[in-house]
Amino acid sequence: MAMAESVDDILASIAQDDPNVTGAWLGWRSLGFHGLIRLIEALKTNTFCTGISLQSNDIGDEGACALAEFLKENKTIKRVDLFKNNIGPRGTIALAEMLKINETLEDFSFQTNPIGTAGLVAVLDACKINNTLTTLTLYACDIDDDGVALVVEMLLVNTTIKVINLDTNPLITDRGAQLFLELLSSNFTLTTIDLMATSISVSNREAIKRRLADPQRAAWAAGEADTKPAHEIPLQWQE
Repeated sequence: MAMAESVDDILASIAQDDPNVTGAWLGWRSLGFHGLIRLIEALKTNTFCTGISLQSNDIGDEGACALAEFLKENKTIKRVDLFKNNIGPRGTIALAEMLKINETLEDFSFQTNPIGTAGLVAVLDACKINNTLTTLTLYACDIDDDGVALVVEMLLVNTTIKVINLDTNPLITDRGAQLFLELLSSNFTLTTIDLMATSISVSNREAIKRRLADPQRAAWAAGEADTKPAHEIPLQWQE
């Protein structure tokens, strides 16, 4: 869908259930809360849109709450990108409550939002219940090593998330890397952990990549191995 197309035209196509429009790609359109409400109304009768991209639209907590209510009932949307929408803990908690109920979403991005500790806890608690999400993006969400501990706790329970993105969280250090290395001795679902632009050493990032790439992990996850992979002793974090 070309950027030259107006928001009005895009929303009209969505509302008319145009089969050629398979996603609401509305990044950088200055929608705000009221524009989001217009999108939600258009999507209520749509059966072809499977993705929503609202990058940098400043929908805020009010918009996040409204979107959460809509997604509690929606059975079509599989991917949501909320990059840089000024969503704080209140809006994040509302979205987390939705994730406990929604059975369609597969990919959700909270990238570059001030979700806070309360928001992070709520999202991770929801992921302990949700069994459809396969990709979770927490890029640039001010997560530190204590936050990694919470992520790891969730991933010890969750059996569907394959990709977790923690890029651009510079407060994550080699202590966080140690937790992931230990996690990968028991979690065989994960295929990707994005830890670029953190404070994790290159050696520990490479150790995590090697462990993720171990073919024995995939065989165990597929039920094709009789014994769990025997990994090397986890590297120690640097003080």
